[in-house]
Amino acid sequence: MDKDLQIRRVGVVLRPSTPELKALFYIVKDVFEKHGAEVTIDSVSAAMIGVLGRDFTRMCEESDILVSIGGDGTLISLARRSYRHHKPILGINAGTLGFLADINPIEAEAFIDKLYMGEYRIDERMMIEAALSGGEENGDTRYLYSFNDIVISRPSISKMVKVDAYIDKKWFNTYYGDGLIISTPTGSTAYNLAAGGPVTFPLTDAFILTPICPPFAHAASVGDSGQFRDRNQNAAKGVSCDRRRTGAVRFWAQGHAHCA
Repeated sequence: MDKDLQIRRVGVVLRPSTPELKALFYIVKDVFEKHGAEVTIDSVSAAMIGVLGRDFTRMCEESDILVSIGGDGTLISLARRSYRHHKPILGINAGTLGFLADINPIEAEAFIDKLYMGEYRIDERMMIEAALSGGEENGDTRYLYSFNDIVISRPSISKMVKVDAYIDKKWFNTYYGDGLIISTPTGSTAYNLAAGGPVTFPLTDAFILTPICPPFAHAASVGDSGQFRDRNQNAAKGVSCDRRRTGAVRFWAQGHAHCA
């Protein structure tokens, strides 16, 4: 990402169901406009605070940077939704967690001023792309993008899932249990950590495979780079992306790293 980024247009997204963020939005808007930038807000956030907004996709296309005002969940959602546009994201913490969105509202004006003085660093974080295929009966393929993790899970509480894991087209392992977490380094402190997986440095070029409640003690977490695929198409599985359930489907899935 270009360190000498010219910030002329800024797109803003607010945490949903939080109309009290209107005051903070105007503070951020005024600071950027002081530097001559045009500030737009996505239409959903705009409707929440009673102002005019812009379609999300169009806003991403036209913006030089995107600003998330909320907690880590808001930033993760924005990273996932805006992935194809490859725009840097500034996170202002107005939520309960601030590991990613770590700029406090009282620091926002000073930090934005530093952006225009070139005093900033852009971290490139890995993301996971998953392709869900309907198989022979339904040839449609859906693509999911995840900032934290993608989870392959059992479709019902009474069943165990089997995942045949291939990495770079070579068989790696077969996992049994409640599911399998495919985590980015950023997501290693989320569901992966709760399931007993390792914490990794956020800029590591690898993803982490962590089984959920495996019946075998040797089924430990591993980290790897490259392409992951589940080739076991004989059982329905549930899939979730950054804790958002996508439903139970029969599929093969492959994921590989992207930087955001």
